[in-house]
Amino acid sequence: MNKKYFKINDTTGLAVILKAGSSTFGKAVVDAYHPDVSGMPISFPDDSLGENRLGWQGVCPRVENPQNSYAAIREPIDRFRSALAQINLTDVDAVLDGLEAGERVNAHLHFQQDKIQDGTKLYKFPSDLEQLASDLGLEYPLPQINEGAVTNPPKPELTSEQEARVVAHYADDIALFDSITEAGQEYIAPPAPATDEAKQAKLKELKATRDSTYQGDLITSDGLPFRAHLEAIIDIQMLIQLLSQQATAEVPNPVYVGYSGSDGIARDITLSQFATALQEGAVRKMTAFATWNAKRALVDAATTAEEIDAI
Repeated sequence: MNKKYFKINDTTGLAVILKAGSSTFGKAVVDAYHPDVSGMPISFPDDSLGENRLGWQGVCPRVENPQNSYAAIREPIDRFRSALAQINLTDVDAVLDGLEAGERVNAHLHFQQDKIQDGTKLYKFPSDLEQLASDLGLEYPLPQINEGAVTNPPKPELTSEQEARVVAHYADDIALFDSITEAGQEYIAPPAPATDEAKQAKLKELKATRDSTYQGDLITSDGLPFRAHLEAIIDIQMLIQLLSQQATAEVPNPVYVGYSGSDGIARDITLSQFATALQEGAVRKMTAFATWNAKRALVDAATTAEEIDAI
């Protein structure tokens, strides 16, 4: 999945994360690296704020999946409260119901972790902003967007139950924020989880391998080629029964004349050679199922997509 960043240059970008200084950073990046950008944000076209208006994140040029990437990460609970104030949502429980139900939500409520790629350098918002600005070549202090012009509603106060729901929903973002112990440390993306769909696909693949292994043509230890599908096995069992009835003390190993092998060549096959084919086919089938059962257990136990792919 492509990640979009504010464009510092063709190989360097800053993650676009709403409610983590995105308007401020959008304006700073435009000022420093894109003086040719003449348009102003259109979020509030009639507010008479000029360059002080919000929405610079929509004007700043973007770059996808840059080689060098940076991100300001905000404490998720505070970001959630700020987002609700920004978009004027006052029914906290209704917002949480929608988030937990997986409904489409306002971009201000998106997960921060979803906006960054592996290797992105991380900075806490706002405590690491000076270091981030320095590393990006931006002037500090950063531009004060919307200062004193438009007042958002107050951030909602959360009940203990609501805060617990926010913590549960943004658990990965909280872990991400808490993991930042040094400004500029690199983000290592967590392994993709093992989904039920991926497990079912792998089991289907393993079953097909199992069946083709024991049902495929068999070359016995005698060097004879036999078909090994169910109908062929039944034929071999019937021939073993027939030849066993024909066996005598004088002829203990009677021959079936003109048996067609898996290579299409007719051969004279003895009772013992049929018995060998049946026995070795059974051993091969048991081995195939033992392997299948062992790998099925690995699939059941897998927690990441990488572990499933390795099976």
